Amino acid sequence: MKSPNASIRFALSVSTSLALGSVACAGSNEVANPTPQTTSANLVGTTPQSTTSTAIPEMRPAPTDTTTTTMTTSEASAGVSAPSPGAATPYATSSEPTTFDDGQIGTILSAIDNAEIATATIAVNKSTTPRVKQLARQILNDYRAVENRLQVTLKSQSITPEDSSLASKLSTDNLHLATKLGDQSGSDFDHGYIAAEIQGHQGTVDLIDNMLIPNVKNAQLRSGLEATRARVVAHLAIARDVQTSLNP
Repeated sequence: MKSPNASIRFALSVSTSLALGSVACAGSNEVANPTPQTTSANLVGTTPQSTTSTAIPEMRPAPTDTTTTTMTTSEASAGVSAPSPGAATPYATSSEPTTFDDGQIGTILSAIDNAEIATATIAVNKSTTPRVKQLARQILNDYRAVENRLQVTLKSQSITPEDSSLASKLSTDNLHLATKLGDQSGSDFDHGYIAAEIQGHQGTVDLIDNMLIPNVKNAQLRSGLEATRARVVAHLAIARDVQTSLNP
């Protein structure tokens, strides 16, 4: 099992067309026709779809550089760590910037979406545990919807996606994670996938709070970040509960 930081990075990468194609080829008809579970995570400026989804927990306002944000009750129950203003995240290294423009933020958000789509695709097909499979289906459908809305926002706001050293590194890491999950089966796969989801979702919350929201300038892109954050917290709570059920 990789270190927590590595697992976090693994679960958040830009899933390139080649990476997603490789993962999708391993899928079955079950993925091609997943049980509809679309989300209500909306990006401002887009027309919400008529969907059903699990309830979104109370959304926390964006943190500032001078005030510590109080966690909501739902976040505390999900095991979300309270961010420290200005604190380093698992993604910040000496060779990676901690400031991003809106184009780079859009690419990083897309990386998060596509990484979750890729790993959930594997889990839907490989897991034999009902709760793990159900969570994977929910993640798959949720992130497909969020990614579609993100692309609409980027286009409507004339935000040109831009690559970054962080996005490139995460792309490579996610290919490694997909390979590792592909080599696992049975109980080892279920435990590995759920552990990666927990670590990855906590990492996403940290990334959004400490690096993305403080830098975003476009109001609609900010709204998308907040909606994504709320969805991540909801998934994290479910994943922790599933992990407990796997370890009675």
